[in-house]
Amino acid sequence: MIDAMKPRQDIQAEQEFFAGPMKNFEPFDWRAKELLYLWLSRRSRPNADSLILDLAAGSGNFTKVLLARGHRVVGFDIAHNLIRTLRERTGLRRVFVGRAEEIALDSDSFDVVTMCGVLHHFPDILPLLEEISRVLKPGGSLFAIEPNLHNPWMFLFRSPSSPLYIPEGVTRNERPLSRRGLDTALARVFPCRLVEGICGVTFLKSGTVLDPLLPGFNLCSRLMGRLIPRSRWGEFLICSGWKESQPTVPGRI
Repeated sequence: MIDAMKPRQDIQAEQEFFAGPMKNFEPFDWRAKELLYLWLSRRSRPNADSLILDLAAGSGNFTKVLLARGHRVVGFDIAHNLIRTLRERTGLRRVFVGRAEEIALDSDSFDVVTMCGVLHHFPDILPLLEEISRVLKPGGSLFAIEPNLHNPWMFLFRSPSSPLYIPEGVTRNERPLSRRGLDTALARVFPCRLVEGICGVTFLKSGTVLDPLLPGFNLCSRLMGRLIPRSRWGEFLICSGWKESQPTVPGRI
């Protein structure tokens, strides 16, 4: 249940942002997508029969990766124009429009829920996590990737509290998240969860004046990914939660 006393996402800001040039925005390059899918396969272990909900799928950047691997996918997003783009780019027909924290789909329906850069758009992520748990089947899993507040790049240029904050290319709702904050929120919904910082997630573009710096950033990121793939200072946080308890956490990379 959503608490009316707590801050809610500025829906209009999100819709206006993605109604413009950002509707086709694709931040990650192919190396990053391969890496993220590897993490998904190790954490959630989807198979050909798994039904995956790609929540806040946007224009289908990660949806395409899932479909290419032969998974059954349902797309969901708040913006009608993004859903149209998603259909055009992927051919996916099972798509829905609505608020992510009010998913108008049946309970206990999905084996996996995926989210790429979604939680950090919400001032209060607990209602969203509760809704994800509702639509997951018993034993199903959440897989999410979020910008890491502890990463110097993310803090300096993407945190509103930084003097070097760049508001270009983000909505007013966005802010990087901390590992502790995410773990605390996940613990309220998923008794079995795992949050880790990872390196090696490289960018195709950032949509900001920082784009000329991306080749150097990506080189450092790839080197760090090979040397220390899991790090508190990694660019992103990989977040997983399993509905109901299970004896062991799936293997790490």
